[in-house]
Parts: sequence; C-alpha cells; structure tokens
Amino acid sequence: QGYSSGLQPGQHVKILCQNASQGKGSWNGHANLEESRDYLSRSYTPINSSKDSTVDFIVKLYPQDPAAGFADGGRGSTKLCLEAKKGKKFGYLGLTEAKYTVAMETLWLMVKAATICALAGGSGITPVLSLLRQCREECRSSFSKPNAKSDLIKEFSIIHAMRSMDERLETSWYNPLPENGLAPHCTVTHLATGQSEGKRSMSHREGMAYNYGKLTKDVISEIFPPAAEDLVVILCGPKGFVDDVCQPLLRELKYTNVLTMW
Repeated sequence: QGYSSGLQPGQHVKILCQNASQGKGSWNGHANLEESRDYLSRSYTPINSSKDSTVDFIVKLYPQDPAAGFADGGRGSTKLCLEAKKGKKFGYLGLTEAKYTVAMETLWLMVKAATICALAGGSGITPVLSLLRQCREECRSSFSKPNAKSDLIKEFSIIHAMRSMDERLETSWYNPLPENGLAPHCTVTHLATGQSEGKRSMSHREGMAYNYGKLTKDVISEIFPPAAEDLVVILCGPKGFVDDVCQPLLRELKYTNVLTMW
C-alpha cells in the first residue's frame, strides 16, 4: 500500500548484464563494437502500472539463427532470457525520461480522449502495455471517485506489427483476469508483416485478430475508428517504422492527434 515505482508509461530504465561477446572481434557477422566491455547496458520499458508491487519487463530473445542474421544470438537477451535464474542480480540504472513527439500543427493542445489507438512495431509494444495498465489503474481508482469516471479512456485498439506471428503476445498480456471488467475495452490485431500468406482470423470473445502482410492505409482504416477530436493515436517502435510507415499513412487518413513515444 502506498508503493509506486515512479515509472510512467514511456519511461525506461537501463539493465546491466555480463557481455556475452567480450573478447570476440566479431559478433553476428559484424565487427564487435562492444568487445572490450565487461557489462552491457540495454534499455527496457516496464509493462505494468507504477502502482504494482513489482516492476515487470519483456525481453525479446534473439536465439542463434544464421538465416535471420543472428549466428551468435543476442548479446543481452542471451544472458537475460537463457542464463538468468531466480535470485540472480542485475545492475539497474535509474529513470530515463520518455520523449514524446506530437504530430500536430499546433504546439500545445489538450485533448480529452475517449479512445486510444496504438500502432506498435516489434518491441514498441512494451510502452503500449504500460499505458494500457495505467488506464486500467485509473479506472480502478475511479471506483472511489465517481466524478472521475467521465475522464476514463473507454476504448483501446492496438495494431502490433511484427515480422512473424511467432512474435505475438498472448491474450493474457492485454486482458489479464485481474483486470476483467475494467475500462478501457481492449482489442488487438497481430499483423505479421514478414508473412504474405496466412489464415486471417478473429477471436471475438478475446478481442484478438490475426492478419498478414504490410501495414497499409486500408489495414488501419479497417481496424481503427475514423479520426475524431476525442481519439488519440499512439506510435511506438523503430524510428523507420514510425516516421516512414506510420506517419504518412495517418496523415492520409486525417488523424491529427498523434503522439509518438520513443
């Protein structure tokens, strides 16, 4: 009771782990720029509410796979995913402020949102999960503050773009049992951009959809509601995904309340 990690959606911390590539001149077919380092620093965004009793992270494992360009595997993920055991300690470096970029013509604009739509590329799903947890926590807090219910986010729609469907997160990451009945209602579309063929499907009970192919204007307009004053679009992911893919598509579709979380 009274605990808070102080981490807000979009903020991240640096986790230190031993360097699996120390002393090796090349790694994954490239010159090893971290050869001399004893420890590696990797940034991760917590995926839970700041009021939870733990701070949780998702670490994507890059296993040894020469065909995918990872002949040696991931430096940090190997240590954190395969070699870490319960009780093992890792270094942890403070808070790193989130950087927000607003894609609007006006510099400052207060938006009272009822709907959040999120476009996430790869590991960019982690700040989206953190934001969803925070919205649900605000709903839980509103039970003791009836006047706050009018300010709650009602709908949360996510498109998670990834190379293959193997990278998708299970339903429980978005709609865990302890959050049953809490706003916002969340729907997720898993979009495998590296797979042109696959069976498109939708689980209405779980609010999960499975799609294949590139992210296009038609895909977005089919899944997200039309642009509106009370709708905000969140962008999270690699800079190329955000700037070169998402932003042009959203401009064509006339979305104006667009927020990028780096």
